[in-house]
Amino acid sequence: RWDYSFMSKYILTLTFRADGSSKFVDHWGYFPGFALGWNMHRESFFENNLPFLSTSKLRMSYGSNGNNRVADFATFARLLQNIDGYSFNNSTPTGSIYISQVANPALKWEIVNTLDVGYEIGVAEDRLKLEVDLYRKITNDLLLCATLPPSTGFTSAVKNIGSLKNDGLEFTLNALVISKPD
Repeated sequence: RWDYSFMSKYILTLTFRADGSSKFVDHWGYFPGFALGWNMHRESFFENNLPFLSTSKLRMSYGSNGNNRVADFATFARLLQNIDGYSFNNSTPTGSIYISQVANPALKWEIVNTLDVGYEIGVAEDRLKLEVDLYRKITNDLLLCATLPPSTGFTSAVKNIGSLKNDGLEFTLNALVISKPD
């Protein structure tokens, strides 16, 4: 993570994360991010024209993170031993080993990309503060259990399938109604 602030007005944050997971053949996932902020209340034209505003900040961020929430060894076929095999001529049943879960070595990180644009405004020394955020969150390569055709001999397998998009608008209102000295 790298943070930079110029005169406490302009803010830049850069992040980069590398996560490793033994659940995938390609162990590593790389997740960048950045954020920009502008403390408008620190500008002279704001201080002179709108002195009742204690905070006025415009901000924007974008970043990625990953999800590896699948069962251990989901990339490999699962073998099961069965000793309840068929008994020929009343002899001991013949044991067998069979594949109970299909392998998927192509499994990879599920990736969530989030974009957020927000505005913060505060009055009366931030005793009353409003935050408004507009966001878009897109998840790609969802790790889901997919139904397989019956001809495969398996009912399902974990796969990276589909994507999901969430859009939203959030409002947060903070108020310090009562304040007394310690």
